[in-house]
Amino acid sequence: MLKTNKSTNVNGQVMIDETMVVYLSASIDEDKGVSTSPSISIQEPELYQKNKKTCREGIQEFLKELWALEDKD
Repeated sequence: MLKTNKSTNVNGQVMIDETMVVYLSASIDEDKGVSTSPSISIQEPELYQKNKKTCREGIQEFLKELWALEDKD
């Protein structure tokens, strides 16, 4: 018996100038409308430390967009 699941992958990047500082990803199970735990990966620790406020704002924006996708009817 074959069981399939549909999911939507969501990816984001927090950029400082032309450099990706934070990579974000999550997958939303389309049957359940719930995302897996979002993954946050700091790619450039020094730039992250120098730009924490901007990076954290980008992370919050990603989470808001992810939750909006989860809440779609």
